[in-house]
Order: sequence, then structure tokens, then C-alpha cells
Amino acid sequence: MTDCPRCQTPITADNATMICRNCRKDYAKTIHSLKENLQLLHQLSLREWKTGQRQGGTTSEPPAPVDLDAVDLLALAQDELQEVAATIGVYGDWRHIMRRLPARLADLARRQDAADSLARLENVNRRLDMRINPRRHEPFIGVCPDCGYPLEASADALTVDCHRCRSVHMVQPIREETRMMWESRYTTQTPASLCEWVRDQVGVKVTRKQVTDWLRRGKLPNATRVGDGWWRFQVSEVMALLGKE
Repeated sequence: MTDCPRCQTPITADNATMICRNCRKDYAKTIHSLKENLQLLHQLSLREWKTGQRQGGTTSEPPAPVDLDAVDLLALAQDELQEVAATIGVYGDWRHIMRRLPARLADLARRQDAADSLARLENVNRRLDMRINPRRHEPFIGVCPDCGYPLEASADALTVDCHRCRSVHMVQPIREETRMMWESRYTTQTPASLCEWVRDQVGVKVTRKQVTDWLRRGKLPNATRVGDGWWRFQVSEVMALLGKE
């Protein structure tokens, strides 16, 4: 008898897969959710559907015929999906793959890298969900000490549940560890590229105007100009402001 590499639950001999039954159920749920989110993101990329997000500022330029951010995220998701699907001999674009994967779940679960492949699809699905449903998510506080999964919690939460390994942790130590890590980190960005960096790191959407206002109002005291339009930002200062927006 071996333990599930994802949640450390013992795998019984009659299971015949590399992950436990609960994780296999999570795999099925992830595939189903990913299919729905890919379809919504595709509609979003064609501007056939909106998330309801407020758009900051005005511009004299007409909007692009497609949502370029959604197009980029859709391409990234398809790349990840194609790499996972190729391990069981399924090829094609995301539509073809998502039609085939539910019937091939047993093949995915029998692979040695089943837990890693599930983690990849979970992370992609989480990024899609944060783009599609930005108001559904609580602020990012850090990663699970047991499995490394991103954790979210409200400002007044005392404990947080990990959706991957189902462990429960106190929020404050995780916040403190994340704060100490960010205080030692800097990133060199333009105000526009910082918005993309923040979105990729924690899934929070900020605008170039917000970043410019932070700099102008002195809300990023440790930010230093290092070139034409480029700044060196202290990550902890940026993250602290995100929680106040």
C-alpha cells in the first residue's frame, strides 16, 4: 500500500491508479470546470461576454476587436492542456481535448505523474476562474505549508482550508511568512508591466493608472527609478496596497 502523492491518503491495492479515489474525483471535477471556463474565456476573448469588471479611465482609441489578455490566457491554458493530454496520446486544440479527456480519466490517473498533471490543470483552471470571476476570490495570503497550493482568505479569517490536500492552517503565520518573503524581494518593472506581473503572481487586476497614482502620491516609498519609465519596486509594498484597493 502506498500513499497518494497529492494528499498522502493511503491508496488501496484495488484502486489501480497512482492517486486516491478522492483525488480522482477532484480530477474529474477539475476537467469539467476547466471545460466550462475555457468556453467562457473563449467568449470573453471575442468580447461576446463580459465579467462585469469596472473599466478604469477613458480612452479616445476604440477597443480592440478581441480581448488580448483573454487571448493570451487562452493560449497559455491550451499549451498546458496539450502537454498533459499528450501523455495519454490525445492531441488537438482545447476543444477537441476537452471532448476526449473525461473518457480518458482512468488513463490519466494511472500515470506516474498523475498528481503533477492534476496540479497543472488545477493551477490553469484557477487562473481562468480568477479572470472570469474576479469578485469570487478572496485575497491571496500565501501557499499551503503541506502541498504548496495557493491559499486565499478574507481579512478577518483565522483559519484557511487548502482545497488541494484538505489541510487546515492558521492564517496569521502564513501571512507573516509571505510578508517576510516579499519584503526581501524586488521587481524591476514599468507601471504597465507591473500590472501584468501582479496579475500573474496573485491573480489581482490593477491598472497602469493605479500604479502611476501610487508612485505620484508616495504610497511606494521604496520604489526607485532605474531608467526611462522603469522602476524597482519592493514587492511587499505593492502587495500591501493591493489589499486596500
